[in-house]
Amino acid sequence: MSRLLLALAFLAATSAAFPATAEEPGSEFAAANGAWFAGRHDEACPAYESLLEQLGRLSPPLVYNLGVCRYREGRLGEAIWYFALASGASDTQVATRAERNLDAARKAVLDRHKKKIEKGILRYDESHGIAYALFTLLDGTLLLVLFLVLSVSFFAALFLWTFARSPRTAAFGRILLLSVLAPADPAAVLYFGRTAVESTYHFGIVTSQDARLFDAPSQDAPFRPLPEGLEVRILLHNENGFFKLQMSDGRTGYAADGEVRSLDLPDAD
Repeated sequence: MSRLLLALAFLAATSAAFPATAEEPGSEFAAANGAWFAGRHDEACPAYESLLEQLGRLSPPLVYNLGVCRYREGRLGEAIWYFALASGASDTQVATRAERNLDAARKAVLDRHKKKIEKGILRYDESHGIAYALFTLLDGTLLLVLFLVLSVSFFAALFLWTFARSPRTAAFGRILLLSVLAPADPAAVLYFGRTAVESTYHFGIVTSQDARLFDAPSQDAPFRPLPEGLEVRILLHNENGFFKLQMSDGRTGYAADGEVRSLDLPDAD
């Protein structure tokens, strides 16, 4: 009951904050909301999904509402996937709510599999290696601004040191140049390292409760359980109907296409 109330609260907040726009089928969206608040959830959720397919793009209210639908249905892996997509929305309101609800869904999935986690059957570790942790430690925008400021300071200092007629000004330029060089190198490494990581690391969410990680791209290969709702690194998007994944411990394996959904989709704007 508590989860149902939580889901209803989520959807109520979303519907209030995101009324239908001119770009969306307004009457159909309103009708789907009406069905939800009338308790006809089995009608509302497919309507949201149909509207999303009609739009042909990710729409924050629809993606978010579908996350709430999946949460209510107990399909927590899918709820996490929808909330993760919605958290990338350019609208800060929906992004903030999605982040909060993403945390709630992750806590719920940990609670669901608590016994298996305690027995060591499932391991919820979403670390992706030292390189990824290092190069994503700081925000990309912050790194870019820092790198640009240091670059401008470097060339200004070089100019003063080289062309200043006053010995005092030239000395200041030399001191400034030396002081800029120390932070400029790590800033450049972190910025370009983050750029490289973002272009080479691709992630997905395990959406099935019974997902399996196979040793080879075959249903007949040995396998081990794959935790529902876990964020995994995708190495190959399709190999004979399988995703090739890399786990936090560096081991690789394969999951069936329908059990993992990629996060490499356009932002929900």
